[in-house]
Amino acid sequence: MIARNPDANASELADGVVGVIRELAAELRGGRAPEVALDSRLDRELGFDSLARLELLLRLQRRLGVSLSEERALAAETPRELVAALSAVGGTRAAALTTSCTRTRGAWRRACYAGT
Repeated sequence: MIARNPDANASELADGVVGVIRELAAELRGGRAPEVALDSRLDRELGFDSLARLELLLRLQRRLGVSLSEERALAAETPRELVAALSAVGGTRAAALTTSCTRTRGAWRRACYAGT
């Protein structure tokens, strides 16, 4: 069950965003998942170019069911900035979807990436 505490929702959203970033970074690095923190630099530390950032935007939108403009997504330099932008547009719904996706590992990829 999702906590009603806004700080808990923000934490769940942050965990979900970091998880998506880690997965994409691992794919870009041939399966090696890098350390990803909220203040990791998407471009310098994780090697996300503009194409990788657009892919990240698409994955976040599918996973969270929240629409974020390309401009806002590309302007974010860290996962923390992405979380702030997603919180501003999606808030609790994004945190709820992130939690349900991270808790159901068995069918996680099918359900979360299909947007269900």
